Amino acid sequence: MDNAPDAYQRYLNRIVETAQFSESRPSRVPRTVRGIGDPELGPAGANWIPFLRQLISARGKLVLIAELHGGGLSEPQRLAATKRIALVAWDRLER
Repeated sequence: MDNAPDAYQRYLNRIVETAQFSESRPSRVPRTVRGIGDPELGPAGANWIPFLRQLISARGKLVLIAELHGGGLSEPQRLAATKRIALVAWDRLER
């Protein structure tokens, strides 16, 4: 969880820079994920970075990084599980 000043700007910078440095390697490009981040941000609210196994999402001024490492999971399974983790974390943070 990042709740320091400018957390959202750092989130945006990280996504843009990761995309820029991944141009020649499509498997490293961040992918937008709907239903996790702030709905007002649309697809910019959450991104899956496959090679890091991280789902980074923003709501308001907060940024959450969820990652799951474990053997035997395909990328779609890992993303689905990480989404569930992020949703639980956001639910607990917003109480």
